[in-house]
Amino acid sequence: MMLLLSWIPFVSPMNWLQSLWYITLIPLAIGIAMIYKAIRVTHLRTYWTQVAMLSSQIVLTIVLLAIALILFVRFIIPAA
Repeated sequence: MMLLLSWIPFVSPMNWLQSLWYITLIPLAIGIAMIYKAIRVTHLRTYWTQVAMLSSQIVLTIVLLAIALILFVRFIIPAA
């Protein structure tokens, strides 16, 4: 209990949580989409469908960027 009270985020990060970073991707994308569409949407009838579309686009883009980066690091950089 005392260790958790003295935890300083940038000095001693929680290493056990770093392997589970992708779990936070979906709530983060939904939150960003909700805030952005709350400002931009003109009719509230289409709000939730646009939030779903934007959050799925965010998640899909980050997944595709991760795959591209993995392929780049595995195959392109060692060949150079």
